[in-house]
Amino acid sequence: MDATGARRGRNGDEMKKILAYLGDYYHPREPIEAVLREAVQPETENGELELIVAESIDEFMRRLSDKPHAAVLYAINKIAPQSEPGLMWMNESHAEKIARYAEEGGGFLAWHAGMASYPESSPYVRLLRGYFVMHPPLKSVRYEGVGKWSTMMPFELLDEHYMINCDERDTEVFLRSYSEDGESIAGWRHEIGSGRVCCLTPAHKEEAMREQTVMQLLRECVSWTAQIGS
Repeated sequence: MDATGARRGRNGDEMKKILAYLGDYYHPREPIEAVLREAVQPETENGELELIVAESIDEFMRRLSDKPHAAVLYAINKIAPQSEPGLMWMNESHAEKIARYAEEGGGFLAWHAGMASYPESSPYVRLLRGYFVMHPPLKSVRYEGVGKWSTMMPFELLDEHYMINCDERDTEVFLRSYSEDGESIAGWRHEIGSGRVCCLTPAHKEEAMREQTVMQLLRECVSWTAQIGS
């Protein structure tokens, strides 16, 4: 820690703080957290970043005021989808706070469920520039890289094939998905204000999350949003 109170990594640079809220009714938190921690382990071990996982949405929104370098959301917008399907956690104030956080320099990663069930007219979805529409039952989904990831070997997962509505003209698409049900965008990113926003649709199950290329993509998304090495 230096005179300003900032924690420093081994190379002397300020340690990046990554805030995350993970898990919901359909997605248990523990495996998601384990995968995220493993994905960023090289950066945490060398002192480049610190991962903070919030225990609740209230804590996540409160800690967002501390302006972490990046935030990760893997949770649907529904609180009790079976008993009260219309009950949502993200209100207009939450959405505006997240959008303002990114525009003022924060990085934001919406991972899988982090783009599901959010109203398309909300400031949050406008920030993402895309949203989840539906997915068929679990099946084989093929993923292929686009742009800088076009040299990446295609990979297949038993996964929920997220069908996404996204304006490709207003973002950088880096991953596409294909199954017997059609094709969709699976990863995109863009800068907004002085911040960065990234969306990644795979994966639903822990074994799919742990596929080597998914882990690589996840690490890249976190590093890019937190502006590690850039």
